[in-house]
Amino acid sequence: MRTLFAAALLAAFAALTGTSAYAAKFMTVITVETDDVAAYANFVGKLNRTWKAEKVNASGSVYVPAQAGEQVGVAYYVSFADNSADWMAQGTSAANNKAVADVIATADVIRTRLDNSLYTALIDGGVYDDGVVYATFVKTTDTAAYLEAMGNLDKLMSANGLDDAKLSVYSAIAAGDGAGQLQVLMSLPSQARVAALLDAMSSDWLQNFLGGIAPIRTLQSNGIYMTVPTQ
Repeated sequence: MRTLFAAALLAAFAALTGTSAYAAKFMTVITVETDDVAAYANFVGKLNRTWKAEKVNASGSVYVPAQAGEQVGVAYYVSFADNSADWMAQGTSAANNKAVADVIATADVIRTRLDNSLYTALIDGGVYDDGVVYATFVKTTDTAAYLEAMGNLDKLMSANGLDDAKLSVYSAIAAGDGAGQLQVLMSLPSQARVAALLDAMSSDWLQNFLGGIAPIRTLQSNGIYMTVPTQ
């Protein structure tokens, strides 16, 4: 997923305090380069099991781009935290826990870390553990209006055969070239359901919706990302 500081953070929390419907989860995205995605996924599975055994409230998943333009050729480690304490515990576990540090050290031979970004959820719809994600990166001139529109889009999808699409919107707290962007994630349970979403792109209801938000939204990029099994 792509890297999405202070201005973005202020916008994010202004939106959060304005409506109680939005959850304040955190998402960490680490971009890696690896010649062996399966080995990297096995490493993440072992790290997840070690975190669990050491009672660190953390777990990660691996995604690879299916169709994502220039992003093809990299993998993405994605983890979520329900609160800042869990996020901090995950981030410092390598320094504070020898078992975790020993596992992380094994990854150096199979991957190179390219980027590390932290996001906060403005809308948290959840993700399917083994699903497919359609991610859209946008900039908006009106965050509050855009989030309201995303709530309406969620209802529209439910009314038009896409009720299984889980919609989330994230804003960067700390990021690289993606700073200032919003990341819109649609998590679907299978490739077939992503195909249904793509078919809907040409429908009147979705085209009308996209036309309605065009004045406040600039599309940066989008892509489809597949989950890689970590067990």
